[in-house]
Amino acid sequence: MPTEHTPTKAGAESSNVSSLINFQASGDTASNLQEPTPAEVFLPPTGIGATTYAKIPPFWKENPALWFAQAEAAFSISRITYDDTKYRYIVLHLDNTALPFVSDIIANPPPTGKYQALKDRIIRSFDETGESKLRKLIRGNELGDDKPSNFLQRLRNLAGGQCNDSVLRTLFLEQLPENVRSVLAISEVTDLSILASQADRIYEITKPTINAIASSNAAQAISSNPIDDLNRRIDALARELRGQRSRRRSHSRQSRKPSSRLGSSERSQGENSICWYHRQFDTKAKKCQQPCNYESAKKPEN
Repeated sequence: MPTEHTPTKAGAESSNVSSLINFQASGDTASNLQEPTPAEVFLPPTGIGATTYAKIPPFWKENPALWFAQAEAAFSISRITYDDTKYRYIVLHLDNTALPFVSDIIANPPPTGKYQALKDRIIRSFDETGESKLRKLIRGNELGDDKPSNFLQRLRNLAGGQCNDSVLRTLFLEQLPENVRSVLAISEVTDLSILASQADRIYEITKPTINAIASSNAAQAISSNPIDDLNRRIDALARELRGQRSRRRSHSRQSRKPSSRLGSSERSQGENSICWYHRQFDTKAKKCQQPCNYESAKKPEN
């Protein structure tokens, strides 16, 4: 008599199939075999959909790669391995800043590799380049008084192998003094360690000149005492007062001019009131064009 089979977990699907085959071969009645549940019959052949809910943190756009690492850790704990299930989890946890970048994938997902396509697109859209990250890290870690070779080593430590030599070379040269950078700019050396050694030699040669210029500027600043500053302010105030007096005199002269202009204007208006014939021929004019005040103008003289 066949023993009764009671599956205890999802992985017992193969046992159910074997029992069904043995049952059909032996010709026993269906009452002697427990019927498998729908979940056991239709469970996919490989992988696990989900046994518990995966707790994924909110989307972190500042570091999407780390966020996906957290999501995959949650998938592992919850025994989620299906591509479609992971894909749907990610879609549900994306916010409005990320969804526009993957709208085409969501609208028309690929038949396979949906989760990976979503992951690659989001990381590519939000993740910073190694150069931009390194630029943020070196803020406050400039060259200073250190040797260029030591500064290059600090750059390499900060980069952590995430930047290639081309990026490191650019950042290294940007932090060097102008006179050192101008010499190294034409160098054909590709090895950064050798380039840093050359920078050390150039820096040691030019450093006394740089220090002398800095000392000269400091001495010039110290020589400026309060008395000199006060004298400069007095001179500036005197120039301003002279300018104000000059402007007042100019304004006074201009205020007296309108009276003479008014007299000349009146004379001009008087002349304009006499017609052209009388202005040209005076008493000998044989014609007169109105309006004309020639006769009125002559009366006081009579």
